[in-house]
Amino acid sequence: MAAGGFDEMHAVSERAIPHAAAAEKSTFFFIMVCPLSNGVHSRLLAIRDNPQLFFSRNIYRGTGLFNHFRERFLPNMDFPVFFRLEKRISGCTVSRRHDLSAGRKHTIFSGMHLNMKRYTGRELHEHDWFPALWRNQLTDFLSFFNIFSGIYEPALKRMQDLLAELGMPPVYTDLCAGCGLYDWWFARKLARRLGHGLRVRLTDLYPSLRRWREVADLRDDMVEIEPVERSMPARAALECQEGLHVMFSGLHHFSPEEIEEMLRTAVGHGRTLAFFDYAQRTRPVWEFLMTLCALPFMILTAPLVWKFSWKRLLFTWILPVLPLLLFVDGWLSRMRAYRPEELRAILDRLPLPAGWRAETGRDPVFLGTALVTYLVVRPPSGEKTGG
Repeated sequence: MAAGGFDEMHAVSERAIPHAAAAEKSTFFFIMVCPLSNGVHSRLLAIRDNPQLFFSRNIYRGTGLFNHFRERFLPNMDFPVFFRLEKRISGCTVSRRHDLSAGRKHTIFSGMHLNMKRYTGRELHEHDWFPALWRNQLTDFLSFFNIFSGIYEPALKRMQDLLAELGMPPVYTDLCAGCGLYDWWFARKLARRLGHGLRVRLTDLYPSLRRWREVADLRDDMVEIEPVERSMPARAALECQEGLHVMFSGLHHFSPEEIEEMLRTAVGHGRTLAFFDYAQRTRPVWEFLMTLCALPFMILTAPLVWKFSWKRLLFTWILPVLPLLLFVDGWLSRMRAYRPEELRAILDRLPLPAGWRAETGRDPVFLGTALVTYLVVRPPSGEKTGG
């Protein structure tokens, strides 16, 4: 591993290793890397210890010994030597490199190695070959569930605060709008909280254009629905649509690298992000039971889902394709869900500009029987975000 092989290193001031509270469950690796002739020799020493003791007592003590070795045996060679401190927390490995050359006391970010214990495959409805009819029927049911369960109620307060504190125009873009009905319902409640009208742009990689037009025709004086009538990946929407961007139940569809790219695009274009996802994988047995409970709920409510469809009844009651797809994709979505500490690890890869803020965590709903993970990234309050 050559010292020059690390990408995007950023010098920052020395600071304590994050998540020190999980010290006893962490593993640290001390790696000294230096180029000798045409190769690279690495020495690996695994250390299990308290991070603060290791950081304060051992690192710079080793610096003096190494400098003595370099001056004694390699006086004419000028090369950087780094140690890398890795820490495994809930399946993530956060990596930091510190320059030991000449005893410099600053930290160099070398990025981060992610080893999340989440399912990385795709759900069935995410494939291009998946029938659009079944995909639309699934998103219709999910909108129905989100509306009548009220599971994203905590998102209303966060969205209201974002629009008010940043002085943003009353408009937002949904990056994974699905059938669009939930955005219409959510915007109605948010507009009444704000006391003025709200405009919502609908975008999706697999747009349900017919359903979006039907949603746009729904009468409400405070909500204007603006469908973007073409396939638009999330990153493309961030680049060309200004203002606030949201996702409901969409975050788990993206890989860590894709989330990082979205964050970079949002920061580069001055966009505000508010992502919410009720998929969890912290309690596998409980989540499995919740996935099973969704099946009778879907079967019983099939005639009530807007808009009524005989095809939905056919593929729910006669040929139970939709319940089977809901169970498979519902379980996979839970196995793909992100934990807040994993989202924080992704945020650590992206040094935010001055004044930018990023928050992630969980909001309990249904008396704590369900949790909604959120990720909010916002520019400084005085920065214009457009509309």
